[in-house]
Amino acid sequence: MLDKPHRIYNADETGFTMGSKAGVVVGPTRQRYTEDIPHLSGGSTKQRMTVMYCGNAEGVLLPPFFVYPKPQPTAYDPLLGATRGSAIHYTKKGWMDSEAFSTFIDHFHMNVSKNDRPVVLLIDSVSSHINMDIFTKARRRGIEIYRLVPNATHLMQPLDKGVFGPLKKEWYDTVRKNTRLNPDKPIDKKSFPSKLHETYVAFYKPSIIIGAFKGSGIYPVRRSAISNDRLKPSYTFIDKEEDPETEKTVTRDDEVETKAATEAFQLYSDTIGTPARKRYEQRLEEGWDVEGLSPGFTVYKKLKEKAHPPTISRTNPRTCQQVSHTTSQETAKQHSVDIPLPSSGLDLLACAALSLQDEENKENIKTDSNMPCSTPAPDTVVSSVSPALEEMTRLPKITNIKKPKPKKLISSLPYSLTSPDAIRQMALQELNFAREKAKKEKAAKIRYLKKKEKEAKANSSVKDTCRKRSKSKSSKTANIMYVKMKFKK
Repeated sequence: MLDKPHRIYNADETGFTMGSKAGVVVGPTRQRYTEDIPHLSGGSTKQRMTVMYCGNAEGVLLPPFFVYPKPQPTAYDPLLGATRGSAIHYTKKGWMDSEAFSTFIDHFHMNVSKNDRPVVLLIDSVSSHINMDIFTKARRRGIEIYRLVPNATHLMQPLDKGVFGPLKKEWYDTVRKNTRLNPDKPIDKKSFPSKLHETYVAFYKPSIIIGAFKGSGIYPVRRSAISNDRLKPSYTFIDKEEDPETEKTVTRDDEVETKAATEAFQLYSDTIGTPARKRYEQRLEEGWDVEGLSPGFTVYKKLKEKAHPPTISRTNPRTCQQVSHTTSQETAKQHSVDIPLPSSGLDLLACAALSLQDEENKENIKTDSNMPCSTPAPDTVVSSVSPALEEMTRLPKITNIKKPKPKKLISSLPYSLTSPDAIRQMALQELNFAREKAKKEKAAKIRYLKKKEKEAKANSSVKDTCRKRSKSKSSKTANIMYVKMKFKK
C-alpha cells in the first residue's frame, strides 16, 4: 500500500449551515452614523446538513454522501442537482449513526473500482462508526478499515487538516452570493445539493486533496510531518522559569488574595453566628474530617485556610514541646521551628504523653523532623496507649466511593477494525451485553411474579374476610329470627 496512493482513503462527515456567517461589514463610522449599521444576511444559521466526504491520496474525491433528518420527501427528488453518484440516507435527527455508516460503506463499495482491492479506509473513533456487522461486511468486500488515534484527528486526518477548511470557505461564499442574488429564496433541503455541487466545482482541485494527505503524514508516510511541538502540552502544564519580576507580581497577587479571603472569612463568620462558629472551631481543633457532609463547615475551613495559613511555632502551648536535657539558648532557638498542626487525635495524645514523660525515658525518645510533632520510640510511648483508646480516638475519614467509568470498546480495539481480533472482541462484547440484558429481564420477571403473587394473596385474604363476615351476619340474623318466632309463640 505504501506505493499505491489510489488505495488509501479517508472518510469523515461535516456539517454545512444554511445561513451565511457574519463577516466584515463596510460602512460609515460610529461617529457619523450612530444608529445600527444595516447589512444583508440571509438563511438560517441553526439549520445544518450532514455530509460525508471521502477522498484518496491520489487526489480523487468521491461523490458526497448526504445524511438528512426524517421524514423522507416524496414530492421532489432530494438529490436534484447533486454531484453524479451521490447517495442519501435519512436518520431521526440528521446525524450519522451505525445504520447510516453501513449505507455509506455500500456507497463507498459502489464508487471504488473492484479491481483496486484491497483498499484502506481511515476513519475517526466516533462510536457511530463502530459496529461488528459493518466491519465484517467491509472485510468481505476487500475494505480494510483503520481508526486514527483518538484526540489527534486535527493532526492526522487529511480531510480535517486540509480539505474541509477551503471547502467551507467556498461554501460561505456561495451562501452569501445566493443571499445577494435571491434574498427571498434562502437555501433549504431542496436546493442544498445543487448549491453544494456549485461549491464543489469552484473548490475542487486534486492538489488540495494530495496536499492534505501529505501534510498529515499519511502519504507519503512521514513522521516528521507532525512536529513534536504540536504534541507538547499547553503552557498551563509547563513549569516556567522563575524571574524576580514574576515573583513580585505573584507576591502582590497573594497579598491581595489573602486580604480578600480575610474579609470574606470575617463576613462569613459574622453571618453564621457564634454557636456555629464555636462548633466549627472545635471541629478544627479536634481535626475532624467531615468535608462534604457539612457544606457550611467546608466553606468555613477553606476560607480560614486562605485567610490564616495553618502554621504555628512549637513554642505555642497548644503544640507538643520538644523534650531535651539541654537548656542552652542555642538549643531553644533551634527548636522554635514552625511546623504544621497535629492532623489527628492520636497526634494530640502523643504530644500529651511526651510532655508527661519521666526524665528516665527522655533519653530513648527519637525525634523526626517530618512528623507534625516529636514521636516517641515504639517501646516507650506507643505501648502505653491501649488498643481501646486507640480505636476510640481514630477519627472517621470520608472516602469518595465512585463507580469506575466503564471503558469504551473503542479504547480496547486494535487500530485495524476489520482484523479478526477486533471482530472477535466486538462479538464477545455483544455476547456479554446479551447476557446482562437476559439477567435483567429475568430479575424483572421474578419481581413481577412476586408482586402478582402478593396481590393475589391480598385479594384472597380480603375475600376470606368478607365470607367470614357474611357468615357471621347470617348466623346472627338466623338467631334473631329464631328468638322472635319463639317469643311470638
